[in-house]
Amino acid sequence: MKKTEKENLKTMCGVDQYDNPKAMVKIQTHFLDLDEGKDITDEEIIVDSAIVNFFRSANFAMLDLQFASGTDPDFVAVAQILRNFCRVENSLEGNLAPTITVTLMAKEEIDKDTGEGMYFATGLNGIWNIQTSQFNRPADTVRFIFENNDFHCYQLKDDAFEMEEVNEDGV
Repeated sequence: MKKTEKENLKTMCGVDQYDNPKAMVKIQTHFLDLDEGKDITDEEIIVDSAIVNFFRSANFAMLDLQFASGTDPDFVAVAQILRNFCRVENSLEGNLAPTITVTLMAKEEIDKDTGEGMYFATGLNGIWNIQTSQFNRPADTVRFIFENNDFHCYQLKDDAFEMEEVNEDGV
């Protein structure tokens, strides 16, 4: 049975009954070579210690990755990748277009043998900000903002890894 986007995101957001984050998060920085049509992956990281919160408005999707603290090793690593990526020269080199991809997968749905899941959510071309989750505290959260048409849930269909977008109605 196919799940709706809301059902998928509920399995990825927040914490489980043991207060562990529900999602695995993969962040990739890319450069698209507009002359040659190639995608060059710059850096990537997979974290499992971030609590995912998601909010969709009429035009935008907001994704927060909240870490235990500003000294959490995953938070520090993600912040470093984003800072490296956001150098001014990255957007001015040749005909390269810098992009960020954030992919979420519910831990409960990951196959223990293959490391793969049936459903995932992906945001492309987002902007980001490092911020605090509580007033007057050190930064511990990375917020991504995507245009709605750049954030979707998908279902893997078979062993050939065909992807099918899952919309609000589960279609």
